[in-house]
Amino acid sequence: MNPLLSILCITYNHDKFISEAIDSWLEQKTDFQIEIIIADDCSTDNTVLEVKKYLKSNNNIKLIERSKNIGFINNFIKTYKKCTGKYIAICEGDDYWSDKNKLQMQVSFLENNNNYVLTHTNSLVYDMIKNIKYTLKKKWITDENNIIQINQITTHTAVFRNTNIDFENKWNHFKMADWPLWINLSTQGRFKFFDELTGVYRLNPTGVWQNGWNDAIGSDRLLNEIMVLKYFLKQKKFNSKKIRISIISRLIRVFEFNYNYHSYLHNLKLFYPRYLFTNSKLFKIYCFSFFIYLKTKIKDTIILNDFKN
Repeated sequence: MNPLLSILCITYNHDKFISEAIDSWLEQKTDFQIEIIIADDCSTDNTVLEVKKYLKSNNNIKLIERSKNIGFINNFIKTYKKCTGKYIAICEGDDYWSDKNKLQMQVSFLENNNNYVLTHTNSLVYDMIKNIKYTLKKKWITDENNIIQINQITTHTAVFRNTNIDFENKWNHFKMADWPLWINLSTQGRFKFFDELTGVYRLNPTGVWQNGWNDAIGSDRLLNEIMVLKYFLKQKKFNSKKIRISIISRLIRVFEFNYNYHSYLHNLKLFYPRYLFTNSKLFKIYCFSFFIYLKTKIKDTIILNDFKN
């Protein structure tokens, strides 16, 4: 019997967590068949050995071992294409599900509501450094306008229809896979939010994006989100005005970060004429950056000349 749902898991160096994740998938109570596809991106720890402990007793688990590290995005795309279920649920190797009825609830809804393409739920976040858990506050996302502005979907809670996604080469430059996927899916139907807590997301201190948004890494992520938005702007499937507003809001945050941390030159390099001259706040920050950078250079030159003399 073909699986109705595919669980997609990409993992890398998750040997301390992967067993808890797999156990939470196997404990799901469903009246349909599932397949579990785990793609390990050439881990350097014992992640693969931990997964192999389950293979003999669980025929529905498929392990993909990469001979070399191909990166997060490539691993995700290749694994997505291996999913044969009508629906897909994503859970990375360091997260897990806490509700045994999660899949049944979400799949049942999608089976009975053809105008919906994706469901997601509330979640707990586990801060591994502070050793505390807290609840995410979610809103009901219904259309592409909201998902373009902000991603409120926690990846490990999503269950969605398995549709043909055109993963162009441009996707390889994205630093996230979930948000572009949600944006793409939003053109095909509505999203449904359930307020039930169904999973736990670990704030892994080794994660790329775990330091929040108020640092250089957060700034880089915003710039990558702008790349994603510009990609979808060219697709001409969305309200271009909404996308431009979203791009400008992110540029303002990046420019303000650079301004506050005296990285004026970085702002000058991020010259976005298409947006600078359509938003007064963005243009003002850019001008201030230019004048302060110029003032700083003149001051440094005077100090250097005085030192030489």
